[in-house]
Amino acid sequence: MTENPPKFLWNEMNRLEIERAQKAGYVVIIPVGSIEQHGPHLPVDTDIHSSLEIAKRAALKRGDVLVCPPVWFGYSPHHMGFHGTLTIRLETFLDLLKDICDSLYHHGFKKILILNGHGGNRALINLVVNDFMRTHRTKILAASYWDLAADEIRAIRKSEPGGMGHACELETSVQLYLRPNLVDTSQISKETWTPKSRFGISYGIKDLLDSGSVTIGFDFAESTSKGIMGDPTVASVDTGEKIVAAVVDRLVDLLEEYKQL
Repeated sequence: MTENPPKFLWNEMNRLEIERAQKAGYVVIIPVGSIEQHGPHLPVDTDIHSSLEIAKRAALKRGDVLVCPPVWFGYSPHHMGFHGTLTIRLETFLDLLKDICDSLYHHGFKKILILNGHGGNRALINLVVNDFMRTHRTKILAASYWDLAADEIRAIRKSEPGGMGHACELETSVQLYLRPNLVDTSQISKETWTPKSRFGISYGIKDLLDSGSVTIGFDFAESTSKGIMGDPTVASVDTGEKIVAAVVDRLVDLLEEYKQL
């Protein structure tokens, strides 16, 4: 008989399997993202799907990682000008994530990684990590998946700086690789932007891989006509495959280093 593959999805396991994983020192990844507009060509679950899929692939490679049920909703008020976006208050997001981490800690899991797929969550997941250290004296991690392999993505990309922002080359390529049937290629168009000053204060960022030095509140509907920031016209399945592979490899490396802390 063929041996069943190891379970790693928390929601598919029973309590005894989870208890055994805890006693064996497993790391738990919490994928977080959002449900929000991604231009006219990508599904609204792009952010959470990407972080969840990357977490699953890393767990399969490692064998000592559990993937928590994902946090579907994120902090996305800046996307509410377009249909499809579902946002929650920052207090709700923080409380939800802290409660999940508290529950994991209660059951004995001391190694927790929050894997983010939505730019609007970045500052908030960092707050959770720092607050958890204050309340539990335990070091948990937070990372946005594209940051893990920033150097590799710079080498892979075809767009110029500004081409990776939202519903861009990166996100479109990843979705073309993971779920090509959900990408409406007939709706893809380029919508890049140039910050109005050297600080990037017009939109708070210059590029996903080049954050501006100043953050400013903004509304996507006031800044873009189609909800796109970047150049998805150069996106490809090949680029998406290379990005996912690079991110998964770096995530596996991070998990190995984390286990030694």
